[in-house]
Amino acid sequence: MITDLFILPRATSSIDLVMELITLVLVVSLIPLCFWFSYTDIKHRRIPNSLTHPVFLVVLIIRLFEPLYFWGMLPAALLLIMFFINPDYIGAGDIKLLAIIGLILGLNSSLLVAILMCCALFAYMAWYRLVKKQNVVKIPMAPFITVGLLITVFITDVINYAGRLI
Repeated sequence: MITDLFILPRATSSIDLVMELITLVLVVSLIPLCFWFSYTDIKHRRIPNSLTHPVFLVVLIIRLFEPLYFWGMLPAALLLIMFFINPDYIGAGDIKLLAIIGLILGLNSSLLVAILMCCALFAYMAWYRLVKKQNVVKIPMAPFITVGLLITVFITDVINYAGRLI
């Protein structure tokens, strides 16, 4: 079940059950939002603050009751450091998107999203270099973050389901 990819594997009280259901709603809402961010990032090379700020604020308020999820923003913090070193490497919208994902999924899953994002990005850059015979200059990151999110949700769900069968 998709709720297994979060910190609480099983609801131990009614409050835990409510928080797991809220997390499930957040993840299900996040997936189409990530597709929209990917589209706007590819088309306009920006992720609009008019969507990232309200979503971040809502998720932040929800997660105030579960402070462990704040560790999920660690990958976004690392990208923020990269942004301060060289703003040309990554956009602020990508950092905000990864922070939102981190707040929703928690540390383990957000690290997996970041790792899978890097793998997908590396594969794309290698393919581009082989086909076009030149280096990639600017890449929209939101599609790769979305790929990392989808693979994380799918893999975690499959692994947890297979673990129940054993």
